[in-house]
Amino acid sequence: MAESETYEDTSNLTFSGPQKVKFNGNFIGWCNEVDPTGLKLVLKEKRVPALGNIVVGHWSLGLEGVLKIVFQEVVLDLGQKLAWGWTTGNVPLTPTAYLDLYTVAKALILHPRELADNVTTHDRNFLKAVALNPFLIRRDGIKGDEWPQEFFVYPNLADLTTGPKYGDIGTPGA
Repeated sequence: MAESETYEDTSNLTFSGPQKVKFNGNFIGWCNEVDPTGLKLVLKEKRVPALGNIVVGHWSLGLEGVLKIVFQEVVLDLGQKLAWGWTTGNVPLTPTAYLDLYTVAKALILHPRELADNVTTHDRNFLKAVALNPFLIRRDGIKGDEWPQEFFVYPNLADLTTGPKYGDIGTPGA
């Protein structure tokens, strides 16, 4: 399809442009860069000893690694919302020692800017995520601030009936 042609039905398109980011239900900013390549599927080899212990498949165990997001709008409010356990006052630069990060993990939603807020069919929903470096800001004095973030993504331990669920693409909870 030529670039000048238009789509009559945009519901089947995926967009790679700026994403609106929500964390714990709060809008926290816009990002132009999302890199999910740090998330890896954890597999366990499925072997059959009667066949000479060869690999005949793999069991899916879950995900591990990090999701990378680079925010373009840098405001103090963003750091406060990403900081572990922050409620009011100054944001501590030193995280709480021996904190179980799962206990402060919140829902992270990436929504394409091109779609209206109520069109959630392309949203990337991570049920439990926690920012690893909420205070690392890149500044060079020339271009706008960039705020690279890495998020650990965890399965929702409250619902393990069908195995670990990390999130989905589409309307949350549908």
